[in-house]
Parts: sequence; structure tokens; C-alpha cells
Amino acid sequence: MLKQLFSLLVMTTLVACGGGGAELGVDTTSGGDSNSGGGAALGGDSNTGGDSFGGLNHCVSINRPSSNLKYTLEETEYSDGLVISEDTKTFDVLAFGDATSTVKITTLENENILTTRSEFYFADNYQHTTFSFNERKNRIGETILTQAIYFDPYSRFPDGEVCENQPWEDNYIDRRDTIVDGLQEPEQRSTVKIQATIEGINILKTVEAGEFNTYIVKLRNDDTEHFYWIDIESGVEVYSEVRGVGVLVSTSELIDLRY
Repeated sequence: MLKQLFSLLVMTTLVACGGGGAELGVDTTSGGDSNSGGGAALGGDSNTGGDSFGGLNHCVSINRPSSNLKYTLEETEYSDGLVISEDTKTFDVLAFGDATSTVKITTLENENILTTRSEFYFADNYQHTTFSFNERKNRIGETILTQAIYFDPYSRFPDGEVCENQPWEDNYIDRRDTIVDGLQEPEQRSTVKIQATIEGINILKTVEAGEFNTYIVKLRNDDTEHFYWIDIESGVEVYSEVRGVGVLVSTSELIDLRY
């Protein structure tokens, strides 16, 4: 759930839902990471100004997505070190504005199309997402699911600038009203508590789609850790790892990016 939500937040913040790595947050896939511009453990930019976290003052400006941006992620799930499923998802940014965005997600495996419209506002260098409406259709265009997701008071993610070692918390009530095949399901309500950190900035990451200058986000929810390499220029998720207690759960890799 957190993985899907973050993918959607990335789409609406910069942009809710391959490879591995021997150590958490350290790339061992093709090309590897390269420290650019010095800095601490994961590299950084000696940009002056901005906030200071953990004694460092390395910050970088990040971009929001543009309308008509299109990219494709290859997602892989693991169990006991073995691949148990693979899927390909294509994200189309149909619109992105100051308060709303619309994204279409096409899933290759089951040929479903999910259209997500999110509502948000920007304040204090964070995007605050308050609502998301999802509509899923099958390959012949029939609506098989609609879902209204309310974030109380909001789910937030950095906007405009990120700084190395920057911490934040994302705590909210997730409430969902879902209709499946025309039938209303019971309301789902859960409390989400996420500890987040910017693990590094100006990290070169090589994937199938090419080489990208990224920043790394670490999210921790209960016993699960999520690491995301986000392209600074486009705001697209380049690579991700989800890990349980020392166990690789899933990865995603950018295989195509178009403007």
C-alpha cells in the first residue's frame, strides 16, 4: 500500500501506487551510483543557503512534473530471494497544476487502466495531498473500481528543494470509500505513520532508461523500509527497493521516459 501511495505522490509532487542491492540505500545495479560534488556518505551539493540537517547544508532544487510526461516502470516482487511476479506500468501525466493533477496508469499484466486525480496544496516547501480519486477500467473500457481516498489532515512530501539528511514525519488517517463492480464495500480506515529522510542528493543512478542525477528518499513504516531514487530534473521515480527485516520485497526500475 505504501509503495503504491508513494508512486502516486511522486507523480503529483515532483511528478496514491529490476535490480537489488547488497545494502540498504546503496546501488549495486548496472552502472552504480557516483558521488557528485562531494558531501557526506551519499554525496551532496555544496549549495549555500537553505536549511541545515545533521550539521550539513547540502541542498538542491527539485522540479515538478510537466503535463504530457510519460514514463514506464518495471516492477518485480520477491519471496525468499526468488522472483514471484513481474509487471510493467506506464504513467501518463495528463495534467498537473497548482492544486490538482491527473495521471493515467496502464498495467501491462492485466491490461487495466487506472486514472487518478489528486488534490493538494503547497506550503513551507512541502506538497500536502488531501484527496485522491481513482477509477479503474478493464481492457474493454468497463469501470470495475472507483475509490475515493481522503488523507486527514494530509500526506506531505518535499517540494521545491530537498536537503541531505532532511527528516520529516508523515502522519495521517487514510480513509477509503470503494465501489467494486458496482457494489459498495465497507469503508476502510487506517492510521499511517511514516518516518522519512533524504538519504542523499546528486546521486548518479544508471538504469535501463539511462543515467539520471537523483536524490534518495528513505521511508520507514513499521518494519518495512522503502528507498526511492528520484530524478531531480523530471521528478520521476528512477529506481526503488522495498525491504522487510533484511529481506528484499520488491524493486522497480525506470525503463522508458518521454516528454
